[in-house]
Amino acid sequence: MSDRDKDLSLMGRVLSYADVALAQGNVATQTKVVPPPAPPPVPVEVINVILIDRRNLVSDALRTAMKTRLTRDLNALGVVKKEPDVLKARSLRFEVRWESRAPNANQQGSFGKWDFPLYFEKAHTSDNFSAGEVEKTMQGHGIRNAGKGADQYKAAASGWASKDVEGLGIQPLAGYRKVGFIKVDQISSRARDVETAYVNVVKHEFGHMCNVTQHSSDGLMMASVPLADPKVSFAEANHRAVLRELIRLKLQTEAQMQRLYEQNNR
Repeated sequence: MSDRDKDLSLMGRVLSYADVALAQGNVATQTKVVPPPAPPPVPVEVINVILIDRRNLVSDALRTAMKTRLTRDLNALGVVKKEPDVLKARSLRFEVRWESRAPNANQQGSFGKWDFPLYFEKAHTSDNFSAGEVEKTMQGHGIRNAGKGADQYKAAASGWASKDVEGLGIQPLAGYRKVGFIKVDQISSRARDVETAYVNVVKHEFGHMCNVTQHSSDGLMMASVPLADPKVSFAEANHRAVLRELIRLKLQTEAQMQRLYEQNNR
């Protein structure tokens, strides 16, 4: 092979290598970088405020109006002043619903940590819901009549008999089982704006069901619930206490809380 032929052969090999490199480069430049898949969204847990009106004491129109206001107000609880929304940060959301049938004993026993049942009943009429029925309902919802739980039964009996009390909110203490009662006859006979009165009493008892044990000097948790004020809210200390309780429920399992509750109420 002459020197000229050798040069041409070498040049052909170099060009072929260059063509391959160029082709590979083109593939590389045309390949799109695919980002890793986004993590799945954190599922939102629903806090159920269950308004139980077995005797249809509240009209359909009033039920609808109360549900709208309570849903709005409770979901606004996540924000204290201008701080970040605690409910959104913890993937929590409130839903309010009415039930026209009282749950049976098995259903009462199945209520979970995100269930806040409140019974609308009469307390001071001839056809009232008796103190014995209040006690039986508390038992159905897993409230123990021992330790601090025994004090709750005494307070409930006293409060249901008193005409100075608009309702009851039974705290879960270290557990997660709770229940509330609204005195329909007492509220409807005293309030001009029954819708606002019901909404405020429900939020007051919800506060107790979130382990707010003491009444405050102002706001929704005053001993005498402000029935006529449509703009009244939780005092800051109570507001933060409610959020702490919701975070506790979020972080602990029902089994953990039930174990502590039983240990502390023997």
